[in-house]
This record gives sequence, structure tokens and C-alpha cells, in this order.
Amino acid sequence: MPGGKRFITLKLTRVNDKCRILHICSDYSHQELYSNLVKSLQRKGFDQVVYVPVRSEKDFDKFSLNHLESTRIVYSLVWHAYYRVFFNLKIHKLYRDLKCHVQTSQINVIHAHLLFSTGAIALKLKKENGTPFIVAVRNTDVNIFFRYMVHLRKRGLKILQNADAIIFLTPAYVDTVFKKYIPESMHADLRKKVKIIPNGIHDFWIENRILQAKVKTDLFRILYVGDFSKNKNVISLISAVEDLNSLYGNFHLTIVGGGGNNHEKVLHRIKNSDSEAVSYLGRITNKQELIRIYRENDLFAMASFKETFGIVYLEAMTQGLPIVYSKGQGVDGYFDQYPVGCAVNPESVEDIKEKILDVREHRHEYSQNAINQVPSFSWDVISRDYQDLYTRLSDKNSKQKR
Repeated sequence: MPGGKRFITLKLTRVNDKCRILHICSDYSHQELYSNLVKSLQRKGFDQVVYVPVRSEKDFDKFSLNHLESTRIVYSLVWHAYYRVFFNLKIHKLYRDLKCHVQTSQINVIHAHLLFSTGAIALKLKKENGTPFIVAVRNTDVNIFFRYMVHLRKRGLKILQNADAIIFLTPAYVDTVFKKYIPESMHADLRKKVKIIPNGIHDFWIENRILQAKVKTDLFRILYVGDFSKNKNVISLISAVEDLNSLYGNFHLTIVGGGGNNHEKVLHRIKNSDSEAVSYLGRITNKQELIRIYRENDLFAMASFKETFGIVYLEAMTQGLPIVYSKGQGVDGYFDQYPVGCAVNPESVEDIKEKILDVREHRHEYSQNAINQVPSFSWDVISRDYQDLYTRLSDKNSKQKR
């Protein structure tokens, strides 16, 4: 591979001359949600280019969507480990690389899927061509860049000031970012550009959702599905359920998953837990098997310390499960009008216990609310929000150039 790079380019046939979208997405090869968005936008007639800088050849072809005629995906082996330290060098290299393989002057709207790592590239392109861009603020931006990389905060604020729209995946992160990192003098102008658009859920879960709330049983069955990183706080959840079962009986936690930086400690804790209160099924990826497990339980609980959104909450909701989630994180703020469960303080085992008891008391109401609200998280619905946003920005840019 000359220059250490490889590019995979798919056929591009214009179907929408009015609005051509450039996605700059460094995490495309690692999360299916981006390809689901691209597919849904394709169905709405958009002409798209997805630029994907990758670190390894094994990331080529992931979610390549080679059946989409009007979408071109460019994978480039240009990402290096030292970019974590040399931010300016990273932006310079990625900007030059993108320019070599995308006709940026033909783009109508740029979608940067991370504030810092790709928003900085979008800003350079806007300065060059005047192309409007939207930028998403995600977990890495909030809990790594803004929190620890103090020297880059001004850069992040500059990107936000120049963005034409700012996407937050959850209301909770709007409050966090504006309260902690944005000077009050900027609040009014930046809030005008904020749109809250969640991640969507795969069509499989929408198509296989249940329509009626579950029937109550004496045993209250709680489910966790996810990795065993410290952030997921699985040990606190185990402690909470063990305490509830000891006090009241008829509480049981089923754990599905594994991996992460706390894997061995969680396995050790499970091994030494009350066998009547906790069971472990290992990692399960088969969707049909997961549906069966969801339907056997009464509550999904995940009290992460940090969470951008958490698609797994929605998966559980499609099967009629109320949810326990973390205050100020993930889906917190989406269901205030029609509650689907309870927000907890992940630092407090006592609070987790109290909220599990609350859900048990109101399980039928929360379950039906969850079922009713799931369709609004389909990619078809969510991509309409992006469709409206892209079209508005493209029209505005066209008028300014006349």
C-alpha cells in the first residue's frame, strides 16, 4: 500500500443534486449506529460521502454498505496512536488526507460526528469553502476532551461558535456542557443552535417489539446486558439486588455480557454472590436469544457513571421492560412526561435499591410507557430530523452564494 494507505471507494450516483452530505466519522468502523443513519438518509434520497480514518486494515470494509448507489465511503489508513498527544498534527494530517479524496467544493453540508476530533476538520473546510457544518457532542467530547484537555477547550468553543447546528444525543449533556464548559456570555447564541437528536435503534428491535405491558409476577426479575468496565458499575447493581432479596425476597438479577477493564472483578463478585439473587449467562450476541431473555425479565438496570446515550436501554424498552438509568447521563431527560423507569445516583447503592422498588411498584405504567415511546427512536423518524436540518442549511447556503 503506497504511503501506508488504502482507500475503499464505492460507486457514487447522484440522486439529489440539491443536498450532498459529507460525514466525517472516525468511529464509523466501530459502531453500527453510523451506518444505520447513512442507510436511512440514503432512503430519503441524499447523496453522501463518508470519510472514515482508521487505524488498522481490519477496520476496512466494516459497515461498507456497498449496495447503496449514491453513497461513497472512503476508508483511509491514516490514523496513528500519537494523534492522541499531538492534536494539531492530527487535524492537519486528516484535513489534507480528506482533501485528497473528496471534492469538498461539491459538498453542501458537513456532518462532523465528534466535536473535537472531526469538528476541527469541518471548521477548516467551512473557512475554505463556506460550507455549513453540524457537529455532534458525544461522550468522548464531554468526559475526555472538555474535562481533561483544558488546553483544547478554547478550540472546542470556537468549533461550537462556528457550527451551524450543534447536536446533543441527550438533554442531560446539554445541561452538563453549558453549565461546566461554556462561558455564560456564549449561552444565548449557542443555545439557539442546539438540537437534541438521539441515536436510533435497529429496525430489528422495532419490528419485534411487544405491544402490551407485562403481567405482574411475584418474582421481580432484573436484567443487565453490557460490558464489565468500571464505568458500567455492575458490582453496585449486584450489591443492590442482593440486599433487596435479603430484605424482601423475590428479587433476582440476571447478567449478560463481559469484557472491559473490570471483567475479572465482576466475575469474582458474581462467583461469590448469593446464587438465589444473581445468575450469569455470559456473552450473548444472537438477537433472537436476547429477545427471549428480555421477555423473561421485568426490569432493565444499568447505572453507569458516564453514558452518552445507551442503545441497550431502548432494546429493553422494545420488549416492555422499564429501565433504571443514571441521573444526568444517557437517556435521562427523554422520558420526563411519560416515565419509563427511574434515574439513580450511580454512586449510591441505597438509591439504586430505592429506585428498583419504585419501578416494581409502578411496573405496569412504566412498561406501557416504554412500549408506546419506542417507535419515536426508529432510524426512519430520527433521520427525518437530520433531513430537515441538512435541507435547511443547504438552502440557506445556496441563497447566500447567489
